[in-house]
Amino acid sequence: LLFALALVVVLSAWLQVTEQWLIRHEQFSQLARVSIVQSLLVNAARAGLGLISATAAMLVAVTTVGFALNAGMNAAAGRKAISGSDRDLGEKVSLRRMAVDHRDFPLYRAPEMLLAAVSASLPILVLAGAFGPATAGFYALARSVLYMPVSLIGNSVSHVFYPRFNRQLQDKAPLLPLFLRAVGV
Repeated sequence: LLFALALVVVLSAWLQVTEQWLIRHEQFSQLARVSIVQSLLVNAARAGLGLISATAAMLVAVTTVGFALNAGMNAAAGRKAISGSDRDLGEKVSLRRMAVDHRDFPLYRAPEMLLAAVSASLPILVLAGAFGPATAGFYALARSVLYMPVSLIGNSVSHVFYPRFNRQLQDKAPLLPLFLRAVGV
């Protein structure tokens, strides 16, 4: 199943790009619609196909298709939501130049993402080794259910807050009032 890892990495990068593009253009309703539809389809597929063939390969396949479906639906929603005049961004910038200009982003972001993934996955691996896969599965399920409300609220606030914060930063407007409003003070 490791062959799917490269595909999942590419699809998750595509998903992040499409999500950030929708956020940048403040298409929050489109993003929410796509997330709901994708979640319903993927979870229905997991349940239905799990009844037919409850294997790890089936779970990996459905998850991989879920990433592709989410990114594809985000891209389609973005094309539909943004008018033709907004699609023409005027001056074309080469991908190579953008990669050179923003090379510090992956240099700092990649290690942070790796540490976050390891710290999130390590308890599951330790529990699986010490107590078996059933215990690790129950822990992973409980963690995902408990983390869902925090993730939902946190992602929603950050998706709305980040473009506004960035816009105020570019306009050289005061940032503290917006920050205090975002954290509920």
